[in-house]
Amino acid sequence: MALKEKALKRLCGRLNKAGIPYLLTGAWMLSARGFEDAWHGFDVAVPGSCAEKADEVLTKLGMRTPVRETERSCEIHYHFDGADITLHGGYELPGDIRFEPPFAMDTTVVLGEEVPLMTLEDAFALSLLTGQEKEVERLRTCLLTRPFRLSHLTQALAAPGILAQVPQQA
Repeated sequence: MALKEKALKRLCGRLNKAGIPYLLTGAWMLSARGFEDAWHGFDVAVPGSCAEKADEVLTKLGMRTPVRETERSCEIHYHFDGADITLHGGYELPGDIRFEPPFAMDTTVVLGEEVPLMTLEDAFALSLLTGQEKEVERLRTCLLTRPFRLSHLTQALAAPGILAQVPQQA
């Protein structure tokens, strides 16, 4: 994993230098919190307004493969330094819900580089809103082991339908 950690340090360093706000999410974010052992790449969330700039930075690092690009969001894959990276620029959410990744409430450090993490609460809500059932169940399991921190849920995602699906601890 050392090579991939070097890729993550390089990725975060470049995004930080460019002044692009971002959060790490997905399996690596869960692993950084001790919930999962297996991860294969890095999922990076940036505000939709920063997606183009983030794409320019990541394209300079390695191979680029666009998956989906719309006016509101994009998903683009990259490969460099032995790591797979997925850029999530904005999100296609129902109705008038607009989610811009907030400042990092949670961080970790990798090889001396501070890495901002998406909160479990936001990841859970986004997975529900985008219909990612497998991810919802994975996050639901994590949230059963610790309290759901309402203060860590971005206000735009705090719809009653989301809060009704928050797993209750025994």
